[in-house]
Amino acid sequence: MALDADRTLPALLNSKQVTDHYGIPPRTLARLVSSNAIPSTTVGRSRLFPRAALELWVAHGCPDEPGDGGRILHVLRKAVTA
Repeated sequence: MALDADRTLPALLNSKQVTDHYGIPPRTLARLVSSNAIPSTTVGRSRLFPRAALELWVAHGCPDEPGDGGRILHVLRKAVTA
């Protein structure tokens, strides 16, 4: 998967789009979400993944420690507001 994002993908991806585009098995994605290791957000009852945060997550080597997803979202928010 290239780091230059596919521009046809929306800014927020659902779980199916993440598993298809990034090649993450659904069970692994569920584990990463439950431990907050992958950047994601909840909108209503849907779990969505900001594409920019996923690209940053991939650029950092796809860390899988608990809380890594929140740290990546924090870095991204600081970069946007700076």
